[in-house]
This record gives sequence, C-alpha cells and structure tokens, in this order.
Amino acid sequence: MNYDPDRYGEGQGGWWLYPNMSDEPPIPGVPGEGTTNAGLHLLSWGEWDIPLGAYSDMVSPWGLLDTTGGTVEWNEEILPPGDKRARGLLGAAAGDDNYIVHDHVSVIQGLSPGYGGTSPGIRIATAIPAPVTWVLASVVCFCRRMRRRR
Repeated sequence: MNYDPDRYGEGQGGWWLYPNMSDEPPIPGVPGEGTTNAGLHLLSWGEWDIPLGAYSDMVSPWGLLDTTGGTVEWNEEILPPGDKRARGLLGAAAGDDNYIVHDHVSVIQGLSPGYGGTSPGIRIATAIPAPVTWVLASVVCFCRRMRRRR
C-alpha cells in the first residue's frame, strides 16, 4: 500500500511512510475535517457512520481508497519467520488510537488466522480495463453477431 512506482518521478519508485501518499500521518476526523477515521472516536460505529470512499482525497498510489481506518489487513508476510500459520497484518482500523504506529510502513504485526482477538480484513483489487478495451470488445461481439445472422 505504501509503495509508489512514481514516488520520485516517472518510473522512479519509492516508499511513503504512510498509505495516504505522505510522510506525515493521516489526521483523524470526520470527512471534510480529517483524512482518516483511525484515531476517531464516535459514540456508535456501524457501516452507516462513515461510508466507504468518504475520504476520497486520500488515495493510495494504486488508486485505492480507505487504506487507513477501514480495518487491519492481512498481507503475504509470514511472521514470525518459519511459522507458516501466522501472517502479517498492516494498517489501522477505525478508532485505532495507535493509528500513527500501525499505519507506518515499518510496522507489520503477526497473527494466526482464526485468532478471535481482532477482526482483520483483506483487500482484493484488480485493474479495470481502459474504456478502449470495452469499445473494442463490443465491436468484436457486434461483428460476430452480424456474421451469424447472414
């Protein structure tokens, strides 16, 4: 989440300290006042309190929204080394008082899946084809359909 392939210019990759494309920690607060809900304490939490994408100006180098304050996310890191059951966790959850530490690029926690003490999540992302791809695919389908009718 923190790696930017163009951090120091086009094709010159590097790491940001925080997932919001910054070396400064995100600021807890409601949308419009802060840049994350990590560190923010509301009277009640629920999916309706702060909708996904509410911090739309906080985008990762990969175009991902909500890279901080959503949930702690599993990653591919094996921690501790040699323990194939434990996997790495990265990031801060909503309301996390230690968000400055947990969102920092250098902090990866280890936990075995199935442990009930936290509720980590996983982010599955894919590249969306450019509009030209869709137009080309539509033209090919149309031409095939026309040939079948003849």
